[in-house]
Amino acid sequence: TRLLGPIHRVNGFHAPERNETVEQVLKNSSIYKFNINEDRPHPVERGISYVVELNETLSLPSDISAEVDTKSTGGRNFLRCRVVTDNNPRHNIIPNGYEGKLFLEFTSLAFLERFRAGDRIMQIRFYNGDASIPDEELRKIHRMHTIAYDKEGNAITSERDLINNGLVLRADLSEEVVGYTPLHNDYPVEYGKKNSNLTKDYWVTIPKRSDGTVVLSPHTMAILGTLECPSIPFRYSAKMKQYEPSITGDDKSNEAGFFDTAFGLGRDKILRGSTAVLEYIVSLKPKTIRHKEAIAVLEFENLIDIPDVLYGDGEVNSYQGQRGPKLPNQFY
Repeated sequence: TRLLGPIHRVNGFHAPERNETVEQVLKNSSIYKFNINEDRPHPVERGISYVVELNETLSLPSDISAEVDTKSTGGRNFLRCRVVTDNNPRHNIIPNGYEGKLFLEFTSLAFLERFRAGDRIMQIRFYNGDASIPDEELRKIHRMHTIAYDKEGNAITSERDLINNGLVLRADLSEEVVGYTPLHNDYPVEYGKKNSNLTKDYWVTIPKRSDGTVVLSPHTMAILGTLECPSIPFRYSAKMKQYEPSITGDDKSNEAGFFDTAFGLGRDKILRGSTAVLEYIVSLKPKTIRHKEAIAVLEFENLIDIPDVLYGDGEVNSYQGQRGPKLPNQFY
């Protein structure tokens, strides 16, 4: 989906009730709005809530629903995003048969961000039923296709606890730089321009510790990599979820969840996995993460058919084949 504009600075915004439109909610919650069709639009502030209309509208058949999530680049910029629709109190879930506009409610948690009309932050998946894959079937898929490699490109055997309500992903804290945390400043990020911002001006590296842990303070955000390098076969997709909330608590493992077909595989099937990146957010108390600690899980889903466009097709700077905790593509 693409931004249309204008962007509303809001206070007290909420998803509509069953008999309410998004525009009606905006009428009571919009403080001011600004245009994003200019060469240098006003940047959104850090920690402030905004709502913007998206360019696309939907007209879903009665047997088709949709789910929305943040794209990888938006997640790695620590944008907290939720799509809302008319007469629907749920975020990011669009019911069967919906007809109408799409609106994005978002907050930039890390940086001042400058957006322009046409910028892509969210993506939509469409469903005609339950696409989930149970663990036993996923183990069979792994034996046939290999859905997880290590960093050296070796297939990971399922003898260990690799599949538990999906493909389990563990934190990799073995490299000299294990991750990055945002450096707060007053320089806007040009969201729609790749390689436009110096890494050192926006990010602090997290060095490797001798005890194989990383200690994160409350309300800290961190980009981390996983030991497992997923590889998504052509007839499947996946989405990242929190691993065992009873273990991870109130922390959040990821802002972007969708993993597209052929991630870590490629059209020519020559890749042997790509690192999954965690956009980890610590909640109310310090967090110690151990090397090889389970952080997230990939839930695999069936596709109706192989897509015409696979992950990485035509994208020079996509995250295909990444190794380690890769930053969003605006930074160099």
